[in-house]
Amino acid sequence: MKKPNTGVHVVIPPLVAGEPCSAEYTVTVNGMDVPVYTARVDEGYRTSPLVIDETYSFSGFDCSGPVDVVVWSCQPLTALSIRSCGGVIEAKLDGRSASFTLEQNGNFLIERNGNGRKDPLLLFANPIEENPPREGDPGVVYFAPGRHDAGTIELHDHETLYLAGGALVTGRVVAKGDHIRIMGRGILENEGELYSFKKMIQLDECKRARIEGIIIRKNSLGWTVVPERCDGVVISNIKICGSYRGNDDGIDPVNTRDMLVEDCFIRTKDDCFAFKGMDDEGKSNCEDITVTRCMFWSDQCCAVLLGDESRAAFMRNITIRDCFIPYLSHEGYPKKFLMLHAGEDMRLEHVFIENITIGGEGQDHNYIELACEFNQWCKTETVGSIRDIRLRNVHLNGKEGGYFIVMKGHDAEYGIEEVTFDNCTINGAAITADYGNLQLDAFVRKIRFDSDSQRGE
Repeated sequence: MKKPNTGVHVVIPPLVAGEPCSAEYTVTVNGMDVPVYTARVDEGYRTSPLVIDETYSFSGFDCSGPVDVVVWSCQPLTALSIRSCGGVIEAKLDGRSASFTLEQNGNFLIERNGNGRKDPLLLFANPIEENPPREGDPGVVYFAPGRHDAGTIELHDHETLYLAGGALVTGRVVAKGDHIRIMGRGILENEGELYSFKKMIQLDECKRARIEGIIIRKNSLGWTVVPERCDGVVISNIKICGSYRGNDDGIDPVNTRDMLVEDCFIRTKDDCFAFKGMDDEGKSNCEDITVTRCMFWSDQCCAVLLGDESRAAFMRNITIRDCFIPYLSHEGYPKKFLMLHAGEDMRLEHVFIENITIGGEGQDHNYIELACEFNQWCKTETVGSIRDIRLRNVHLNGKEGGYFIVMKGHDAEYGIEEVTFDNCTINGAAITADYGNLQLDAFVRKIRFDSDSQRGE
C-alpha cells in the first residue's frame, strides 16, 4: 500500500453544521475526511436537451504540496476522468473508490463512468492561506465556522470581509472604496426573492480591490461578481458553483480597467465572463483586463462575451489565456465559446485569446461569433466596430459538429478587420480559409490563418 505523503501541510475545513453532504461522493486527503457539499442545476436545463442530475458535488481543502486523494462513489466505478487547466490526471480504480495524487494546487473536474456533465465532483485544492485575518482585527468583518444569515454586507475603504473555512454565509456584498478585500475559504451563497436580480458581489468604483479564495454558491437570479467602474481589481482562486438560475453571469467587468482574474472556476447557466459597457455617457472604458488559468463552463450561454451592452468608447486590451472550457453550452438557440458584439459606436479591439482547450459535444451552432450590430441590450440603434482580434493555440476536441465561425460587419465604416487564427484546430484539423463552416460577409477584412492565407481582402 502506498504511504500517505509526509511533510505536507494540509488544512481541512470543518463541516458546516446542518448542511447536507453529497450522497454521491466522499473524499479523503492524506487519510483525512473532507466535507463534500452540493450545488443545484436548473430544472428546465436538466431534462432538455440533456438528462443530468439535480445537483453536482464540490469539495475544497488547502495543501502545501503533493497529496494523496481517495474518492468514494455511491456507484461502482468503471472509469474516472480528472481534468484541470493543467491537463489530465490518472486514477487507480478499485470497486467504488479511486485513488490519485495531486501534485499541485488547482481546480479539478472529476467525472465518473463516462457520464460527463451528468453528476460531476468538483475538487478545489487551494494553496495554504498566508497570514489570514483574525476575528477582532481592526477593519475586518469576520465570519467564523458555522451558518450565518448576513443579508447585505457593506464594505468601505481598507475593510476586509473574511469567511473562514467551514463558514456558510447567506447574503450579498456591496463594496465601495479603496483597498477592499473579500477573502477566505468559506462559502457565500444567496437564494430567493430577497436577492433576485441583485448583484451578489458588487464592487462600485473600487480601486485596488481583491477577491480571493472563497466559494460562491449561486442560487438566485442576477449577476454574481460585478466590478463596475473599478480600477486595479484582482480576482484570484474563487469558485462559482452556479447554473441553478438564469441571468447568473459569473464575472462581469463593467466599464472597468486594469483587472486580473486568475486560477478561478466558474460554472453558470448564463455567461461565465461578460465584459460590458454600461456607462450612459460612454466615457469609461472596459480595458486592460487579463484572465488566466481559469476553468469556465456555461451551460446555456457564452463562455466569453464581449459587448452586447456597449456604452463605452473602447473595449480593448483584453487577454484570455491558458484556460480550460470543459463544455460548450448546449441548448436550443445559438450561444458559443466566444461572442464579440460591438454596438453603440464602441470600438472593440486588441483582444487576445490563446492557449485554450475546449470540449465539444457535437453542438450544431455558432462556436465563435463576431458582429457589428445593435440588439435589445443597446440603448441606441447604432453599431460599433471590431479590429485586431487574435486567436492562438485554441483547440476544440470532442464529437463532430457544426461549430460555425461567423463574422458580420455592418458597413464600410463599421466593420471587422484584422482577425488572426494561429494554430487553431477543431478535432485536430486546422481552421483555415477553407473551413466549411466559416461565414464572412462583405464588411470583414484581413482575416488571416496560420497558413498565411487570407479571406475578406
